[in-house]
Amino acid sequence: MSTVEMTPKRQKDEVSIRKIRCLRSPHSTFQRKLPSISLAGVWLQKAGFEVGDFARVVVFDGVLVISCERLPDNENRRGE
Repeated sequence: MSTVEMTPKRQKDEVSIRKIRCLRSPHSTFQRKLPSISLAGVWLQKAGFEVGDFARVVVFDGVLVISCERLPDNENRRGE
């Protein structure tokens, strides 16, 4: 009898979907409500983001594309 693994290992290029609620920004005023999104967690680190990196945000109509950009001096600090 063969064994089937019920939780297959994730592939590096596998897509992970997260649902995050937009909250009211602390920069909002009584007349103007501004949305705010906070991203944090191990999943962000697994996506390649580290403390000190920059996040490049490309804005389309209703779509944000966020990618990691690191400075050369932050390359040396990875894994600290």
